[in-house]
Amino acid sequence: MSVADFMHAMSQQMHVHDFRRDGEKVNIRGGIDRVLREQVPKELSDRNNWIRAAKTALEINGSGIRMNTSNERILSCLQGEKFNRSAQIRQFMVNTVFDYSLVFHEQGADQLIEMKSLADENCLVKIPSRIWNALCKGVYGAIMLLLLPNKDLRYLYQNVADGNATMLLNNIKYMLNVVDKTAIDVLESR
Repeated sequence: MSVADFMHAMSQQMHVHDFRRDGEKVNIRGGIDRVLREQVPKELSDRNNWIRAAKTALEINGSGIRMNTSNERILSCLQGEKFNRSAQIRQFMVNTVFDYSLVFHEQGADQLIEMKSLADENCLVKIPSRIWNALCKGVYGAIMLLLLPNKDLRYLYQNVADGNATMLLNNIKYMLNVVDKTAIDVLESR
C-alpha cells in the first residue's frame, strides 16, 4: 500500500474531526525514538545502509504528524498533470498522519502526495509547510539523540541549523571526516 493510498484510507475512516489536533505528534508503537535506536555508523558506506534501514523502519512504524483540517485551500494539480504547469488552489478536508519517513524522500519538501479534494478529484499536493517543518523537527531530534553521545561524529551536525533534518540526512549520507583521512582516502570513499 502506498503512502497516498494509506492517507486516503485513513481520511475516509476518520469521521470525527478535532481540529485542535492539527500538527500534533502521533506516536505509534513507541514513536520515532523507539524506531531510531541504532547508532549512526562512522563509515560512509555503512551510513547509507543505516539511512535506508531508518527510512524503512519509519515507514513500517507509521508515527508522524497529524494534519487535521477542513476546507483548507491548498495548491494542487490533478493527478497525471504537471504540477508546475497546472497547479491551482483547491479545497481539501484532511485528517491523516504524515509519517516521518517522508523526510527521507529525495525531493524533500517538494515531493507530491496524493489527496482527494472536496470536489472528489484525485490531486497531487505538496506537504503543507507547517506539517513538513514538524516532521523535520522530529527526525532531527531523534537523530541528534543518536549522534550527540559520539564525539567522533560531531562533524556531521556542527554546521546544521536546529530542526534541519534534510541537511543532517544529507551530511550523514555524503560527508566525510577529512581531518582523519588523506586525499586519496577521501577520493576512494566517494
